[in-house]
This record gives sequence, structure tokens and C-alpha cells, in this order.
Amino acid sequence: MPYIENLEPFDIFRLSFGLVFTITSIIIGTLMIIKYFSVKQKNLILVGITWIGLSSPWLPDTINLILIALTEFYLPEIIYLTLTIALIPFPLCCWLAAFFDFLAIKRRNMILVIAVILSVLFEIFFFSLLILDYRAYIGTAYTNGEITIQSYTLFTQVYFIIVLSAFILTGLVFGFQAIKSGNAEVKMKGKFLVAAFIILLISTLTEIIIGDPILIVIILRGTGRTISGFLFYLGFILPKGLKKRLL
Repeated sequence: MPYIENLEPFDIFRLSFGLVFTITSIIIGTLMIIKYFSVKQKNLILVGITWIGLSSPWLPDTINLILIALTEFYLPEIIYLTLTIALIPFPLCCWLAAFFDFLAIKRRNMILVIAVILSVLFEIFFFSLLILDYRAYIGTAYTNGEITIQSYTLFTQVYFIIVLSAFILTGLVFGFQAIKSGNAEVKMKGKFLVAAFIILLISTLTEIIIGDPILIVIILRGTGRTISGFLFYLGFILPKGLKKRLL
């Protein structure tokens, strides 16, 4: 009997929302990267990579849903944890590079180098703990054998919160700076960005802190993450048709 038939509707909803968010994030990020070739704004490549990379914590759920739909297997815990945690520093560095460039922050190269060094040190530390005893120091991908229940250690939870805070805080600063602009289009993009970061913050915090309490929370936060992706896109690329309606 295929493993997917053993899953509860609750589990399927959770995995499905991970699939939807991952796919839409890849599409949104790719469209932003492609847009670079017509407008020649290098930061579009960075923000495109950022949004694709930020979906990496949900990539294992996407892969698992496909695997259990076709087979009776799913990702080993070590691979699950690696995909969920180890990929995040790269998009964060891409975002910081774009953020520093957009706001023309002084000594941005030095700050970015420090961020890269810290990211490398984290990767070394993470993989050391992963090899040493990942269940004790990182967490478990399948708590009590349940494919949709993860249990992370305090170290991992703090890491997620620090990364999320860095991304959200810089994003809000950037968005509010854009809102202060005298240019109506830039101001509108800033509003989209602020909305995107706030919705993403709420959606992600509920996953880190609350876990999977009830189905309605799964639906709301999954929908919120996807909406934040579209708002993030509009914060950098405002389609002409929408621009005419809003401005």
C-alpha cells in the first residue's frame, strides 16, 4: 500500500502547502532573475536568489510529498535537516548584499564579508553537530516516526529566529525607506514590501513557535507565505497594468 494512503488529511495539507510555497517561490525568484536581462539591475538577481533560497526550509516537505506519492520512501533525517537548515545562509547573504547596495550603506563590503565569514563558521559548526549527534544538537525530522512532525533543539530554534529577524528587520527598513520616497511608484513598492515581510514574519513565527496545532492554522500560514511571495515580487517589479490602476 502506498505510504501516502497512511497519511491523515492534516498531514497532506501541511506537505501540500510546503509544495505550493516552494514551487511559487522558485517561479517568483526565477521571474525576478529573468527580469534582470531586460532592465539590467543586478540586484534583481540577488533578490530572486534570495526568495528561492528562503523556500529551502520547505523543500524537504516538497520532496517528501512527491516521494511518498510515488513510493514508500522519504528523505533520511540527515538529508532533511541539511536541506532545511544548511542552505539558508546563502540567500541571507544575497539579500544583505542587495540591501546594502540599495541603501548605499557605507562600508557595506566589510559588513558583507563579516556576514559571509559568520555564515561559513555556522556551516562548519552545523555539519560538525550533524555528524556528532544531530538528534541531540540539531533536532529530529520525524518525531515519533511521524513524517510531518519535526522537533528542533533550542540551538536550531534560535538560529531560525536570528536568520528570520535579520531578514525581516532589514526588509522592513528597506520597505519603510521606500515609502518615504517622493516617487509614487517607489512608495507603492515599499508598501508591498512592508506587507510581504510582516505576513512572512507572522506565518513563519507560528511555524517555529506553535508548530502544527490545528488545520486552520496550517491553511492560514501556508496561504500567508504564498501571498508574501507575490507581494515581495511586486515590491521590486510592478507590472504596467497594475501600476496604472494603483498610481
